[in-house]
Amino acid sequence: MRSAGRRPALAGDHGSVTLTTLVVLPPLLLTFLVGLQAALVWHAHDIATAAAQQASAAARSVDGTDTAGEQAGDSFLAHSAGQLLDHPTVTVRRTATTTTVTVSGTALGILDQLHIHVRVTVVSPTERFVPDTASTTP
Repeated sequence: MRSAGRRPALAGDHGSVTLTTLVVLPPLLLTFLVGLQAALVWHAHDIATAAAQQASAAARSVDGTDTAGEQAGDSFLAHSAGQLLDHPTVTVRRTATTTTVTVSGTALGILDQLHIHVRVTVVSPTERFVPDTASTTP
């Protein structure tokens, strides 16, 4: 005799939902976590790029210095990076013709053991005053 609220079990269906969950769920979660980690690294790279551009703009100006560039990059990172870029460093090298800024750090990882290093280098011409020597006087 059957009870009123139960359906009879199908012959080959015992445990199929559990097996499907065990087979499908781990790769699905892994794909999600890998995508999330990639987005975190991409965003950390974008923040490092913006900091390098800010530092380059400050250092390459006519009256700019290496120290001014490093301060501008550090200030940008302090306001924008938060915990996304761990142990950031800003290095500026200014010559008479080019200004090179390198920003590096470690991107935030989903796992504590995951350390993905981010490094961005921006090279730009140094602004300088060049007198006009080809002036024509009548």
